[in-house]
Amino acid sequence: MDLKGVVLDLRGNPGGLLDQAAKIADKWIREGVLVATVGMAEGREEKLAHIEQNEPDYPLVVLVSGSSASAWATVWRLVLSLRMSSP
Repeated sequence: MDLKGVVLDLRGNPGGLLDQAAKIADKWIREGVLVATVGMAEGREEKLAHIEQNEPDYPLVVLVSGSSASAWATVWRLVLSLRMSSP
């Protein structure tokens, strides 16, 4: 059976760890900065995309709701913004 697409259901997800959200987003984003954080003591830290870990280009649907929050909302915004800007 061939995979025809993916539905990523983030509805009602109250949040999560930012590094885990970046790992999920990295599955669909080919290049660039996934997320950057700036701390007083730590300075700037960036999570970068890795093309070798990408999923194939099949359709992706991301479901969100008013109660989707925090790190998972970051996944949705990353995937949406980068998918919308690709040819």
